[in-house]
Amino acid sequence: MDKITSISELRNAIVKLETEQEVRGQLLRQQFQSTLEGLKPVNILKSAVHDISLTPHLTSKLAGMSAGLGLGYLTRKLVIGASGSIYVKVLGSVVQLGVTNLIARHSAKIKSITRFVKKSLLGRRIPHPDEQ
Repeated sequence: MDKITSISELRNAIVKLETEQEVRGQLLRQQFQSTLEGLKPVNILKSAVHDISLTPHLTSKLAGMSAGLGLGYLTRKLVIGASGSIYVKVLGSVVQLGVTNLIARHSAKIKSITRFVKKSLLGRRIPHPDEQ
């Protein structure tokens, strides 16, 4: 800033600084509103789902984990049945945990085995998703 030598220059400099302060204040308020909007739980969830959908490796892992959870729950229901015994319920929970972990950890192998069985039974080649 240049050296101010008169009252009119001082007034002009004050007006200029006040205008600059107002512009910066508006930018700060806008940034605060966008930050506040981004911190809402719905927007955090949307952002997380969007990030997951853009990562193919993560989506395949997520699919394996969800399949493991679903089949583990189904296995538990089959083991427990209509039984009210605490021992059977504990056994069902242990089996559920084992099946869930097994399927979640080895989902790629299970997919390839399933593809092989389908190919063998149906007698035709099923294209791999990466080949398309």
